[in-house]
Amino acid sequence: MARGRLHRLPVVSQGRLLGIVTALDIVAAMADGLLVECPEENRPAPDLLLSGKCG
Repeated sequence: MARGRLHRLPVVSQGRLLGIVTALDIVAAMADGLLVECPEENRPAPDLLLSGKCG
């Protein structure tokens, strides 16, 4: 396993802090199909990026 810092990223919606996730949380969500990357032309607002919703 790679060694390094465990980066914590805030999850914010409408200016409210919803929680803190790590890069490992994001990778796990992608592996489970809960988080997908939106095509460039359908980029949602930044607060929707961690919800798995695409415009």
